[in-house]
Amino acid sequence: MKAPKHRRKLLFGVVASISVLVASAAYVQIQADKSWQAMVALGEEVRQQWQRQPQARTPLWGEATDDYAFEHYSRAATLIDSVDGDRRAFFKMFGKSDAEVAALAAELRSAWQPSLAAMHSGAHSLRALRYAKGVGDEEILTLRTFRSVTNAAMLEARILRHEGNATGSMQLTLDSMTMASDIFHSGDVINQMIGIALLAIAMDPWPDEELAQLDEQTAASFARGLARLDERMPTRMLTSRETLFMAEHLQKVPDQGDWCGMGTWRYGFSQRWMLADAVLMTARNFERLEQVPGENWIARKELYDQIVEEVQASSNTAAHCMFPHLISAEQSIRHTVGHVRMLRMALDMHRGVASEPLADPFGTGALVIEENDRKLLIKSIGNAGHDKLERLVAL
Repeated sequence: MKAPKHRRKLLFGVVASISVLVASAAYVQIQADKSWQAMVALGEEVRQQWQRQPQARTPLWGEATDDYAFEHYSRAATLIDSVDGDRRAFFKMFGKSDAEVAALAAELRSAWQPSLAAMHSGAHSLRALRYAKGVGDEEILTLRTFRSVTNAAMLEARILRHEGNATGSMQLTLDSMTMASDIFHSGDVINQMIGIALLAIAMDPWPDEELAQLDEQTAASFARGLARLDERMPTRMLTSRETLFMAEHLQKVPDQGDWCGMGTWRYGFSQRWMLADAVLMTARNFERLEQVPGENWIARKELYDQIVEEVQASSNTAAHCMFPHLISAEQSIRHTVGHVRMLRMALDMHRGVASEPLADPFGTGALVIEENDRKLLIKSIGNAGHDKLERLVAL
């Protein structure tokens, strides 16, 4: 006996709906797998490119050893924990004069020497790139421990100068700058920001009046080291390691639901598809930025703003999390590199060397020098954001 006509229509409708759902689920799975494999392949390609890079870099002063820098840096970070584990041991010395720092650090000074010795060994090791062991093993460094190492180096540099050892003070500063630069070059954007923060701390012991007191030979050595540092430091983000970190981190921890939510309807509510596509989209946008020279901040900022608008207009909420805040990272890089260049220019002014103004990280020309009542103001005329990029030099 045949089923009533209306029941047959209802049955056919249910079967058709189920068929559509099955087909849709299959399509989503296929597309998710396709994007995921493309992301995996991208990560493998970037890793191979990274590992083909030369490991060697020249120390900012002195001789080099055929060691691995980060083995020494890791030891320096471990050793400093017993000295400044609560992050308060050094804080009371900030803002004090060199003589006061020397007095306050009398008991701590011997304790931080092993860490500084390890940092020195790392700074003079030729092999300065960090290689993760495998997929997902990319390590984000800990700011607090490396900041303590750099703080100890900064305080020791001030004490050495107070004791009359300006050369030792200068060399220690260059060592801590080397570690900061190595960290910057060996990681994703977070590690780049750690390196930039450490570089700013390393410059702290050298205000204008201290540069003026350096003897000719020490000043010349400092100038050579700073020039090497400036040559090595870019004014832009290094995006390849960020791409590698994103691609390999998702393979290790694919469930990122708490971070970006479920996939949107555009991705068939597949988080896997959306995340993989977000990495691919972000990598393509990095490539677009790389087409603009790092020196051209104005053009990079305009393109960055355009990309952010495109990303925010997309339905990929994971991509919203990955890209938009990176321009502030590049702005921080440019500020710190700008301060390195102004330090170089101030040092040359005090040692009586006629040198051309260095490039403005926020402009299309050179940093500007304005003279007023025996004082020289070095400054950027570009859009440096809320904080001005300038340095006053009293001759």
